[in-house]
Amino acid sequence: MPSPSIISAALRIEILGLYRSLLRNAAIYPSVKRDDFIEEIKLQFRKHASLNNKNKINKELNIAYQALQTMQQYNKMMSDKTPIQHVVLR
Repeated sequence: MPSPSIISAALRIEILGLYRSLLRNAAIYPSVKRDDFIEEIKLQFRKHASLNNKNKINKELNIAYQALQTMQQYNKMMSDKTPIQHVVLR
């Protein structure tokens, strides 16, 4: 995340909220690589923490919002599926 002097308090709150939402959605993402996915989110936020160009910040925010939207759609799709019924043969 950019230093607080570069961004407004409102944008800082937005970025932290986005980060938390990404982590929450990644935690329920149905994948065997879920832990790697969570670590990648953390890595990308740390990597871009020192950005001070507003255009670059907006570009990275757009990428993160697109990723969040994709995760939310997939998580919803998976939760809407009817669970597989197991048949017990006797």
